[in-house]
Order: sequence, then structure tokens, then C-alpha cells
Amino acid sequence: MNTENEIIRAKVSNTALIPSVFFALIIDAILLSYGLANNIMDPYYAYGFYCSFAVIIIPIVFIGIKLFVLKHVQLVLTDRRVYGKTGIINTKSVDSPISKINSVSIEQGFWGKVFHYSTVLISTSSGNYKFDFLKDAERFKEKTMEQIELYENDKLKKQAAALAESMSK
Repeated sequence: MNTENEIIRAKVSNTALIPSVFFALIIDAILLSYGLANNIMDPYYAYGFYCSFAVIIIPIVFIGIKLFVLKHVQLVLTDRRVYGKTGIINTKSVDSPISKINSVSIEQGFWGKVFHYSTVLISTSSGNYKFDFLKDAERFKEKTMEQIELYENDKLKKQAAALAESMSK
């Protein structure tokens, strides 16, 4: 019976929410300053009501969308394969044996450097896959490269054993 052992499961960084919170607060500050400067924040004034409503709703929408996106990122390495899924409406998934992985690379933008999250890019024989907002991406890459090396070494040992057996006959 062949069973797979999970080596590492990539985790999404909760700090990836911070840029969305920051952006929502900036929009709130702009709306509030505009509303206060033009004396329209009175809830009985129609525009003031909508402006007050927007100040409350915008952060909820920005943070809610980002949280929803973060909950739909999954990436797992086993001793036999890599599988993962990303996306909400347009989903992209990978389920590739270790032998078909060409490369694993990491990207980290400005916000990623500030809040310690990265993007893992996996190139397989069937396509390229991108997994955003992962913490400890370097460890995931190292473990994947170790599994690829173990697979290659095991493959060479099996070939050597088969060659030695055929030569002994």
C-alpha cells in the first residue's frame, strides 16, 4: 500500500490584510475630510448619509474581499507530488508529481517585504502556477527542492540496481 506523507503545507500570511486595511483607511480619511470640509456629513442631508455609509462600508468591503481571497489559497507538498489551488471565480489548480516540477521560485514585492509574505511560482511540465501571500515561502521552496533531489537519487538507485541485476545474469 503506497501512502503519501505530507511534507509541508504553505500557510497564508494574515499580515497580507494590512495593505487593504491601510488603503481602506486612506479612502475613509479622504471621504471624511471631503465631507467635513464641505459640511455634508449631516446624516439628515442625503449626500452626508451616503458619505457616512461609505465610510463604514468601504473598509468592510476591502477587508472582506481580501480575506475571501486569502482563504482560497492552498498549497501542499507531499513526498510524491505538489498540489494546490488558488482563485475564487477563476480558479487555477496544480496537481503535479515531483518528477514533473521544473522550478520553484519566490517573488516578494514592496508590501511582501514590509509584512513578510511572498509569492511562490511553480513551473511544471504542464504550466506555471502562482500562489500569493504565503509566509515562510523560502522553507516551502527548500522542502520542494529536497523532495526533487530525493526523487532523483531514488530514481538513480533503481536504475543502478536494475543495471547491476542485468549485468549479473
